[in-house]
Amino acid sequence: MGFNNKGVDYIVQRVKERNSKTPLGISIGKNFDTPIDSALMITFIA
Repeated sequence: MGFNNKGVDYIVQRVKERNSKTPLGISIGKNFDTPIDSALMITFIA
């Protein structure tokens, strides 16, 4: 399962094109197919 989305490349492009100065929090976690020992959890503010 998981959340349907357009992928990380899409969100990176959207953040680059963003004009707002409002902080934006993004959290990227592992999907079902990624083994736990290969998983990273990334959270950042842009």
